[in-house]
Amino acid sequence: MERLFESLRPLIHAIVRSPFAVVAVALVLTVLGLVSATRLKIDTDLANLLPEDYVSVQALERLRATVGSETPVDVAIESPSFAANKRFAEALIPQALTLQWHGEPVFTRVDFRKDTTFLAQNALYFASDEELDQLQY
Repeated sequence: MERLFESLRPLIHAIVRSPFAVVAVALVLTVLGLVSATRLKIDTDLANLLPEDYVSVQALERLRATVGSETPVDVAIESPSFAANKRFAEALIPQALTLQWHGEPVFTRVDFRKDTTFLAQNALYFASDEELDQLQY
């Protein structure tokens, strides 16, 4: 261990003699690291990480071509008036279907429905304190 410290002694002396230079180098490296970190991209499609000639990747591409690869987006519209909600949704849907990302449509289909199942199953989570106080065991 002593040999390690002896070999590092010139570096330690240089750091002690010029602390401002050490701080400057640290700041430059920090800025370079931050700039590099902002350029990172995350590809969540694991098939892109594998070679295209893998049988599993080819099967996945055939499945995507047959079934499609959709990620659902749920939009909840809330206001006191159901008619106003419906008008808003009917105005929103055509505009959403025209959205594009890199020349590809963002949304390819719409399933417009009044779904109260979630609210019915989780109604107590949305109840006020006064409503909860009225509950009987």
